[in-house]
Parts: sequence; structure tokens; C-alpha cells
Amino acid sequence: MSNASLELQDQSTQQPTLTENLSTNSSLIQCLSSEVISEIFVHCLEKGTISNSVTDCPLLLCCVCSSWRTIALHTPRLWTTLDFQPCRTSCTATEFIQHVHSWIKRSGDLPLKLKLDFGYRFEGPDWHDFADAILAAYLQYTSRWRSIEISLDDTHTNTVERMLSNPIHAPRLRSFTLKADDVEDDNFHTPEFSFPALTKFGWAPLTHSLAEINHISWHQLTHVDIGVQISFSPAIEIIQRCPKLVSYSVDLKGIGDEDPLDLNPSPKIVHHCLHSLRLSFTYLCEHFFDCLVLPALHTLKIINDSDDESNEYLYHQTELLTLLMRSGCKLEVLELHYSEINPNMLLQHRSCQTLRWLSFKSHRQSALDDVVLRRMTRKAGKNKEKAGKNEKQQSEVMVCCPVLAHLDLEFYVPVSTPGLLGRMILSRCASKGGGVTLNTVNICTMYLPPLDQELLEEVDRKVCNIRVESLHGIFDNCCEDDDFDEH
Repeated sequence: MSNASLELQDQSTQQPTLTENLSTNSSLIQCLSSEVISEIFVHCLEKGTISNSVTDCPLLLCCVCSSWRTIALHTPRLWTTLDFQPCRTSCTATEFIQHVHSWIKRSGDLPLKLKLDFGYRFEGPDWHDFADAILAAYLQYTSRWRSIEISLDDTHTNTVERMLSNPIHAPRLRSFTLKADDVEDDNFHTPEFSFPALTKFGWAPLTHSLAEINHISWHQLTHVDIGVQISFSPAIEIIQRCPKLVSYSVDLKGIGDEDPLDLNPSPKIVHHCLHSLRLSFTYLCEHFFDCLVLPALHTLKIINDSDDESNEYLYHQTELLTLLMRSGCKLEVLELHYSEINPNMLLQHRSCQTLRWLSFKSHRQSALDDVVLRRMTRKAGKNKEKAGKNEKQQSEVMVCCPVLAHLDLEFYVPVSTPGLLGRMILSRCASKGGGVTLNTVNICTMYLPPLDQELLEEVDRKVCNIRVESLHGIFDNCCEDDDFDEH
């Protein structure tokens, strides 16, 4: 008998066994207890899903079969998060609120994470009724609030003021965020809060004085996000009021009538806990960095939100460098977006030798010059084969930003010598076994020299995901390969 015949006979013999195994495997789920399935369901939840969408969990789990529906409806942890979008429903406001209460009822007495986004205008004559009704429903559960986030625009200001006109007591609340777009802060009433467990606070609008929100226990806050422009003094005052502050995001505006002589306190404000600082501004006060000493800082993001990229901002890079020197911090994330703060001087400082993430964007100046690109380029390993362990470590220290893993550059045209940028990236993506390598590179520019493009095409896409874009489109010769898809 031929080998082919023997193989066919063997497969024919195994077929009943394979069919039996498939049948057994398909019924394994039925052997699991409802408690185990319930735990699996909880791990199916994802962040950012829409609660009133049947394509997202937990509603999706209820559509599979009757047994899954029963288990899902009796798993309280599946129903503790609500992120409703009224624009996705054909219900009336009254019907929608019934769904809200039914949802919360399934969560038992567990703490609630609530989110409501009215930062858009959805169609329908009763959209104000939706806003009133949903906020009124949420306010019935303040004793169970753990996290609440409300976003709105100027058309809903009266609704929020009406619903928050009475004092709010939420003993279990740890995170509170209220964001209002295009709302005049002087016309927005600040409600009275009683949040004894609060650690994360996001607020916009914010009055120029913190006196109106003195119900907040500033001393225990760890995360603060002020999303609408405030002046220099309250921005600094928040840092002073929050000794446990770990993450601070603030939108600065011009100093106005404040006396610059009073904006540079002495002694400096030393904050030992602040890890992450994000500044967005239309006018960056020159004394902001001079006020601070931040030894624990590892994430720094500076974003210019104005349409003007003025050279007047250039002197801030000296201030910023002085802050790094004074603080002795070790940065891991540095983002400079349209601030006209050039990274070339900063990257060579010892505080930046721990950088893992670098993002620089400017429509005017070039990102990296020849000196920095050469210092960031890993040298060929011809001498490393003969070097001892100590010499290898010393050679590694000589490389600027040796542990950089993510590089994001946006600039008009490069001023560096053609090929230096591509050679630097290629040297950091030689192989996975060559130490810390770049794994993500995004470049957006009006012009990328052909030599740099050729060098980038030599990069192993299994090691580094590279995306090259033009300010007016994607370079065809760099993005034909799927490897250039966004990470």
C-alpha cells in the first residue's frame, strides 16, 4: 500500500475522535460555574466603551444567549460604569432615565463611575430635557459616586448651574471632573462641594481666585487638571496648596495686570511629589519656571495653544534648563509642542539622559541639529568586541538619550546634514538584542531628504514602527509598506 493510502486511512480513523474532541471542547464553557463566568465577564470590560451601545460590553454579553444574559444581569461589577451618549438613542428623556436607573440598580451598592458628555449638540427638540434628566438622575446617587466626569458647552451652562445649585456631599468620591467649553468663568457659579475622599480634581472654568472653591480639600489632592485659562498666581498657588500633588495640568493665560516683581517668590517653591507637569498656554509667563524646584519630575509637556509661534518664547529654554539643573530631576517624557523651546540644548543635559519618550513639534524651526544627532547616534560595535564590561557601559553613557524608545518629530524643514537623522534612527534599531532600541518613530515635515528616506527604509520594521508624513500628505515612497501604519 502506498504512503498516500496509509495517510488517508489514518486520517479516516482519527476523524471520529477529532469530532468527539470538538464537541467536548465546545461544551467546556457549560462546565464552568456561574461565578467563574461572571469573573470572565468582568475582565471583558474595556475603557472608553459606550454604555448604551449593544456592540459594547456589558450589553453585548446579554445578547449572546439566555444563560449569559442571566449571569451578566446578576454581576454587579459589570454595571458600575456609565458612559451614556443620548445622541445614540431614539428614546425620550423619560424612557432614557428609566434605563439609567435600571442600569444602576444592577450594580447593587457598589461605588459608581459616571460620565456624561454634552460637549456636542445632538439633534432633537428635547435635548435640554436629556441634560436636566440625566444630571438629576446622577444626583440621586451622590452617596455612591466614586468618579464623575461631566463635559458640556455653553448651551448647557444654565442646566448645570440649576442642577448643582444645592450643596453636594459625596463621601466616596475620589475623582471629579467638570469641563465646560466656551463658558465665561466669571458667569459660572461654583457649587459647594463636600468631597472628603477626593484625590483627583478637574475643573473648567476656574475663577481667577481659588476662594470660590475652598470647599475642596486641596491638601489631599494628587491629580489636578485646570482646563481653562487661569492666570499665573492661582496656577502657582495650586502647587503650594497641594503637597501631595503628583500630576498637574494647567492652561495658563497672560499675566495681565499682575506685577511681575511679585511673580517670582523667594525662596523657591520646592515640591517633592510632583511627577507630571503639563502646561498649555497662549502666553507663557517668564517667571513660571523660575519659581519652582521639582526634584521628582519625570514627565514634562509644554504646549502652545496660540496661533503665534513667536521667537519671544526662545528665552524660556534657558529658564527651563535652569529648572532642570536646579531640580536634579530625571525626565522620562518630554513634549515640546509649538513652544519654540528648542530641544537641542536640553537633550544634552543629564536630566534628559533618562528620556524614553520625546515629542517635538514646530511649524518653524528644525527639530534636531547636527551636534545632537551625532550624539544620539549609536556607534558601530567594532570596538565593543574588544572592550570589557565597564568600557561598554562607559561607551553607552556617551550616547545622548540612551534609553529613548519613542520619537515624535514635526518640523517645517530640517537644517541638519542630510542623512544624519536617518542614520541616528537606524543605529538605534539595528536589532532587538543590541540593548534599548527605538520602537516607534513618527516624523512629519515639509521635506525629508532622500538620503534620510533611504536609511529609514533599511530599518527592520519588526524592531521599530516608523511613520513618515508630510504636512500636506504622506510620503508615498516611505509609506507604501504596511509597516508604516500607525502604531
